[in-house]
Amino acid sequence: MKNIFYDFYGYNEQLFLIIHKFTNGQLQPALLIISDLFEFYNFTFNFVIASAFLAMKIKCAPKTQQQQRFELYFEKLFEIGVIYCLFILVFTLSKYSFNFQRPLCGIIDISTPIAIETIRCTSSFPSAHAVMSLFIAYCLWPYLSLVGARIFAGVIIVITGIARMSLALHFPADIFYGYLIAVICILAGRKLARSLPDMFKNICRNLCLYIIGR
Repeated sequence: MKNIFYDFYGYNEQLFLIIHKFTNGQLQPALLIISDLFEFYNFTFNFVIASAFLAMKIKCAPKTQQQQRFELYFEKLFEIGVIYCLFILVFTLSKYSFNFQRPLCGIIDISTPIAIETIRCTSSFPSAHAVMSLFIAYCLWPYLSLVGARIFAGVIIVITGIARMSLALHFPADIFYGYLIAVICILAGRKLARSLPDMFKNICRNLCLYIIGR
């Protein structure tokens, strides 16, 4: 089964070698920076900062608009939080269940700035960085009104996948399935956020109200 759905009869490794060779060299430092932008902990930090910013917007709004703004922001942040938690669950289970080896740990003559001793070699499948790039684009999509901005977001998603292969951290299959799992998690997370018991949602709502002092 792995030979069919992951190795693609050897084409997975061959395509990786082509992409890695093409992007190897002077491009790697820039690709490393792009890749690091989509670490899971970076999203956590940015989510907290965005929540704090929105809380300030609520407090600075006229009192007649504060409740309306709170409900609007809460619904969106609650949905994003549910999807993010689903991502963490699915990707943690996947990485520690499949235990597929990363390219730089199994293929010789691979050039990468990544030190092998700093990574877990059996966490190749799927690519969490690829999924985070798509997830962040999903979060920002409603606010990207310009066509150029949306095209740029799409380009960043593709470049992130290429960066992970250039750094020899993932095979093409890891990237492809990462994007696929991301779409499934977003759709499932949106539905889950709407179907969770009101009691759970109200606890989160009251906690947010307490934090912002309302």
